[in-house]
Amino acid sequence: MCIVALSTQDIQNIKQLIGRDPTVVETHIFDTMWSEHCSYKSSKPLLKQFPIEGRDVALGIGEDAGLIRLTTHDDKIYCIAVSHESHNHPSQILPIEGAATGVGGCVRDVYCMGADVIGVLNSLHFGDPNHTTGGMVSEIAEKVVLGIADYGNPLGVPMLGGETLYHVSYNDNCLVNVAALGIIEEDKIIHSYAPENARTEPYDVIIFGKSTDATGFGGASFSSATLDQADDQRNVGAVQVHDPFLKRVLVEATKALLEIVYERNIPIGFKDLGAGGISCATSEIAVGSGFGVTLNLDDVNVAIPDLQSEVIACSETQERYCLAVPRYFTTEVLTLFNETFELPKLYPNAGAACVGEITIEQRYVITHKNEVVCDLPIKAITTEVTADRKMGDCQAVKTVDRVYHDQLSKDELKTYCIRTLKALNNRSKRYVYTHFDNAVRGDTIIYPGEADAVVVAPIESSTVGVGVSMDSNLYGEIDPYVAGCYAVSESVRNVVSVGAKPIALTDCLNYGNPEKPAVFYDFDQGIKGISDAANALGFIEKEPIPIISGNVSFYNESKSGNAVTPSPVVMCVGKVENYFHTVTMQVKETH
Repeated sequence: MCIVALSTQDIQNIKQLIGRDPTVVETHIFDTMWSEHCSYKSSKPLLKQFPIEGRDVALGIGEDAGLIRLTTHDDKIYCIAVSHESHNHPSQILPIEGAATGVGGCVRDVYCMGADVIGVLNSLHFGDPNHTTGGMVSEIAEKVVLGIADYGNPLGVPMLGGETLYHVSYNDNCLVNVAALGIIEEDKIIHSYAPENARTEPYDVIIFGKSTDATGFGGASFSSATLDQADDQRNVGAVQVHDPFLKRVLVEATKALLEIVYERNIPIGFKDLGAGGISCATSEIAVGSGFGVTLNLDDVNVAIPDLQSEVIACSETQERYCLAVPRYFTTEVLTLFNETFELPKLYPNAGAACVGEITIEQRYVITHKNEVVCDLPIKAITTEVTADRKMGDCQAVKTVDRVYHDQLSKDELKTYCIRTLKALNNRSKRYVYTHFDNAVRGDTIIYPGEADAVVVAPIESSTVGVGVSMDSNLYGEIDPYVAGCYAVSESVRNVVSVGAKPIALTDCLNYGNPEKPAVFYDFDQGIKGISDAANALGFIEKEPIPIISGNVSFYNESKSGNAVTPSPVVMCVGKVENYFHTVTMQVKETH
């Protein structure tokens, strides 16, 4: 059984909330759902500073992905769906699997909205291999890039851009931030909760995809704690394992399912099985509409026999989804996945299974081997838990040594310039992005390396394009507020430079231990910087650029106390009215 990360105070709060000691399964569910990774218990109050409203926001923060309206074409309103996540701890422990599953989780979030994924971006922060603590830095960097390519390339999703930064603070904890974009017609958006129809007719809960195993068990808690090399063996077990080839079939099967749903106007709910696995997805898909759910773990497709109840309920096994569908549609869904697309033949015991039902009573009940292993008020596990974090005193802006050219001799200046040009952060990153297929869909207009942002044309027969750029910086070690401001302004400038109008932002906020007042101060300042820049740089009169998606990643430090530089990562999505008029860095003619 995995060791839980719940504090003594958490356990006391749980007992008071449910009026008894929790069962083993309930304990693991609380451990997942109350983790920093799932609950945002430290960050949620501060995140309310972000501007999230806008006339073109089709769906804001709160579901698996945010959506912004892009254009109207052939009387259809098209939206861009965006999900932005991190997979930092897993990538430090198992770089290939960690980075690959980071991509996998992001694209699933977009597919669950009913959108077709049009591209992925990444922001990669690696340590300095030339530093005395360099250690495995180069190997981790190489394998992270390989993991991203191993997933995106066979899945058929283009890598549209990103960045690679190096700094000694990432030696013990690399950062792997990923964003996925999708295209969808607004009237075809699928939501992450059971439809209201479940009040008047039976709705079943279906899990489909890879068979459930023990990989990723305890992953949410693992991502909500400081890395400890002494726990390497346990940490490895908390990392998921990817399967992009199975995922590719799941994508086509999902598209076929959605075509039936659209054609017959069948109301469904659709969620990715990410952190917390079955327990997280099924509780959230029910509580989102004020329902409960009853599950039978005996009906779950498992990869190996005799898995413990808590493992089946909470494992983060990859390539799985959750559906809430009307009962009259259940058999057809199971036939589609299990027979038409033959999932059981692609992976041992893979496929779709009806594992429970939506209930009017707002309880979360799980049975396994004829025993009730969980019986909770569903709002107890999805409640907004908070953590009382202290913020350090306002710190003066840190100073750095500056070298001015008039203080150097010509030889010293030459040496200084050569050293600057040779620095990893100033070199071309072509050796990274050439591992990725950036043209697989055939609609890439501006490729990585041709301009400061990438442009794609995702709508057939339309000249409207999408410009995207993902950016961060190392200014956090000098001024965390400036780091947030600059991440927004750089991403906006990059999108503008190709001829696009910024329409939305997403962010991924990477910091150390929020229990440390100085770290929590840095986090607060980063949010203020992002918020101020988003409000100041709006391209619609009296409107900010809305933040429609995001992620917070805390505890990016080792037990030795080495925390990453405050690292807010921002992606800007822009609209190109006519991609024939885009601008690149190349000089087109002489004068």
